[in-house]
Amino acid sequence: MTHGAIYDASLDVRAVVHGHDPELWQFVLGRRGPSTPEDVDYGTPEMATWARRVVTHAQRRPWEFPGVLAMAGHEDGVIAWGSSVKEAADRFVAVWDAVHKERS
Repeated sequence: MTHGAIYDASLDVRAVVHGHDPELWQFVLGRRGPSTPEDVDYGTPEMATWARRVVTHAQRRPWEFPGVLAMAGHEDGVIAWGSSVKEAADRFVAVWDAVHKERS
């Protein structure tokens, strides 16, 4: 449901990448990046609604890593989206790279 809601949020969304990494998740949340509420569980209609809202409003709220959100109620869950699989994956990897640069 969550992935479908992200596709429905914008005609520009043609790919969604969902992965799990505790450091990446903490990085997005710690920098106040786009996220769903902590009390919303993954796999629920409420999560799908919130993910759609986040994607819809992401263009209005600039963030250093566009097209990436953390699912605060889905431990370690991060989603990236884009106009292609490459763009969505590149966005996910850009945050991952930033996490590991910061650690070095």
